[in-house]
Amino acid sequence: MPRDAVAPYPWSHSVSWLMVRQRIEFKICLLVYKCLHHLPAPYLESMITPVSAVSTRRRHLRSAGLGDVVVPRTRTVGFGPRSFSIAGPSLWNILPIDTKVASLTVSTFRNQLKTEMFLRSYFAPAQPS
Repeated sequence: MPRDAVAPYPWSHSVSWLMVRQRIEFKICLLVYKCLHHLPAPYLESMITPVSAVSTRRRHLRSAGLGDVVVPRTRTVGFGPRSFSIAGPSLWNILPIDTKVASLTVSTFRNQLKTEMFLRSYFAPAQPS
């Protein structure tokens, strides 16, 4: 079994704790959800743009119906992908469609997101090396 597939603490699985990386991703996805529902500070909200709000193309994009957000381009390799304006949309776009449903309340979204992150951290298939 690869080292990545083993939980850092044997009891963390039984108490439903997320690993550190998934906890950070959970917080970022929760902020994106709040930005899309106009709940956080306006400066955060301005960093997240739904694909459906972009009107640069004449045709309708499939990703607009999936609840995806625009991932802006970055020129830097080190710090650019770590910024909220890049990491937030990137993480949001890989969530399952049923988690990104707009009609969910914050508490329901948190529950579904935590379940998704928990499944990814403990039950994800091992990546081939």
